[in-house]
Amino acid sequence: MRTGGLLILLAAVVAALACSDDHALIVDTESCRANMNALATDLIVYHSIYEKWPAELTEVDDVVGRSFPLVCPASGEKYDYVLDDSVYVISCPCGEHGHISLGRPSWVDSTTGEGLTEASGPLELDAV
Repeated sequence: MRTGGLLILLAAVVAALACSDDHALIVDTESCRANMNALATDLIVYHSIYEKWPAELTEVDDVVGRSFPLVCPASGEKYDYVLDDSVYVISCPCGEHGHISLGRPSWVDSTTGEGLTEASGPLELDAV
C-alpha cells in the first residue's frame, strides 16, 4: 500500500513539473512577443519624429528613454533588427517566438485571433 501511495505522489510531482515547464515556455513566448510589439511601437514613434527608420535599435532606445535594450526572456539576447529599403523586421534571437515585419506579427493574437501568417510576407511602407 505504501508503494502505491509513493508512486501516486511521484506521478503527481512529475506532472506538476511538466506543467511548470509548459507554463514557463508560454510565459517566455508571450513576454518575448510583448517586447517585440513594444519595439514595433517604438519604431513608429521614431519614424514619426525623424521620418525614417533607424539603422539600429539602440537609436530607438535613446528616443524612448530606455536605459537597457529589450531582450528575449528565453535567451537573454537582444532582438534581431533588419532594415531593407522601406521594410523592417524585428525577430526573436532564439528563433522560437516569431517576428514582426513592418508592424505585422508572424503569430496570431490569442485574444483577437488577428495576425499575419508566415505565407503573407512583409508589407511595403507605401502600403501602410
